[in-house]
Amino acid sequence: MRRSDLPVSTPLPVLSDPGCPAAAGTPTREDATMATGTIIRLVRDRGFGFIRGEDGKEVFFHATGVVNGIYDNLNEDQMVTYEKQADTRGRGERAVNVRPA
Repeated sequence: MRRSDLPVSTPLPVLSDPGCPAAAGTPTREDATMATGTIIRLVRDRGFGFIRGEDGKEVFFHATGVVNGIYDNLNEDQMVTYEKQADTRGRGERAVNVRPA
């Protein structure tokens, strides 16, 4: 089979396009809210932790949600800022874009 015999694929939708059906339910930066809190627990070997927000609620965060890959530099009782997003698995909220305050 020659390359010219292969079917032409259609481009993938751009998820930031509001009219894109694939973007429905995808958290966007506009959906997130900035918050400040304190890291109450880090599970370094598993790459996640929990933040207690100023509102008193605990929020899960994963190492991939920490900006600039500085997860290893974070400590318990450290103040951080973060954005809240709906968890993709339907488990409430999670923290993303976590950074030292």
